[in-house]
Amino acid sequence: GELQTRRPDRVMMNDKQTIVVDFKFGQPSKKYAKQVQGYMHLLQQMGYSNLSGYLWYVDEQRIEPVSNK
Repeated sequence: GELQTRRPDRVMMNDKQTIVVDFKFGQPSKKYAKQVQGYMHLLQQMGYSNLSGYLWYVDEQRIEPVSNK
């Protein structure tokens, strides 16, 4: 029963899709993908569909897709 706040860096949506992007400035980690999956799961519970998630490693100029598991 503890309230937690979740705040992705960017959520973009239109009538057809919802995209979650989380910016990272350190080394890649599997925990980051799980974090984005958590955001997508919460958005799905809120009724959003056609979700896509991405990690943007800013320092490396790399964008990595995150599967919605």
